[in-house]
Amino acid sequence: MQVGGVLTESRAVSPVIGVILMVAITVILAAVIGTLALGLGGTNESVPQARFEFRILEKSSSPDELRVTHAGGDAVPNTELYLTMDEVQIQDESGAGSGPFERMSWYQAQSIGPGPAVSSGDPVSAGDSVLVEPPDAPASNEELEDKTLRVVWQSADSDRTATLRVWRGPAA
Repeated sequence: MQVGGVLTESRAVSPVIGVILMVAITVILAAVIGTLALGLGGTNESVPQARFEFRILEKSSSPDELRVTHAGGDAVPNTELYLTMDEVQIQDESGAGSGPFERMSWYQAQSIGPGPAVSSGDPVSAGDSVLVEPPDAPASNEELEDKTLRVVWQSADSDRTATLRVWRGPAA
């Protein structure tokens, strides 16, 4: 009997290692193909880097207005920017149109309000601004001091959103 021969026998090791490697490669390929097919790899679309400034314009006979101004950074299409105000609907400063809105696009605020004509998808860039306010219905008596307004970006290609800037009134 050869004791050394039993300990050095390696004929069955190569097929076992080969099968394990084949299974591992198959699992990795299936995971990569599944991720790409289901769109889980994500998109290369990044959130715009834009700065916004806010200024309250006091009005004595109706609710105050809030001027929202793009102060710098990336230009963003006006149909991808939205304004939302907590606990109250908003309208543009002219009060015209079909508002008030729970969520108003920058395009709605531009196209309804005074100023030059704009097209859907025009870029919002540094210096562009809109005026928003709570509805001036007498029963609401809404003021901006205790409100929060958000400038939200929503991708045109997906449901992806990001809050670009938040404004809180002095009493919020």
